[in-house]
Amino acid sequence: MNRIEEAPKGYDLCGQAIGAAMKGHSTLGPGFLESVYQSALIWELRKLGLKADAERPITVRYDGQVVGAFTAYLLVNERISF
Repeated sequence: MNRIEEAPKGYDLCGQAIGAAMKGHSTLGPGFLESVYQSALIWELRKLGLKADAERPITVRYDGQVVGAFTAYLLVNERISF
């Protein structure tokens, strides 16, 4: 039986983010500072109509309590953290 199942929510978003990262890196090539690649990735993601925030502070909650915090290198559409 050939059955096509719906991809898990966020799967396409991950594919878009990975594609944008690959495009930016292959266009620029090696040797730049991390901040250059980050800026290129943000530019590519925004061209795709996605929301991209760099160095975003995230508070982690568990059972209603704050259990930690970290800074996301890059947050895409409030769902994917790099």
